Amino acid sequence: MFGKSAIFYVVASTIIAVVAEALGAGMGTVLLASLMVPPAILAGVAFMRYKGWV
Repeated sequence: MFGKSAIFYVVASTIIAVVAEALGAGMGTVLLASLMVPPAILAGVAFMRYKGWV
């Protein structure tokens, strides 16, 4: 399970960083977004699985 999460984290972080940079965000915002959004998505998916929604 950790392998899938790690791959998702790396891919999602890269995509978020590239999109934020393309939209003109500053480096601090890019780093913050790429480090904070993937864990939030993983936590959301885990919560949805816990509740039985997925």
